[in-house]
Amino acid sequence: MDFKIVDISKIRYYLLLIIDDHSRYILHAKLYEEATSDVVISALKECFKKYGKSKKILTDNGTQFVPARGECLNSRSFYWKIGFCI
Repeated sequence: MDFKIVDISKIRYYLLLIIDDHSRYILHAKLYEEATSDVVISALKECFKKYGKSKKILTDNGTQFVPARGECLNSRSFYWKIGFCI
């Protein structure tokens, strides 16, 4: 999972890609005006509903991927906070 910067007609967008590491299948690809934790959580919720929960989430630990309270994206508390019980 990572953001890529995309400039279209002098406007900056952020492409969020969520890819299954094993199959390389693109689970989510969407342009956003901001690269924030809220965007990431919303996209993950969408993916979890469509494909089920993942065992691990790999990121580059950018600020939008590391919650301010220090939870790990792979922790039970993170899944619980976004509405998924594991």
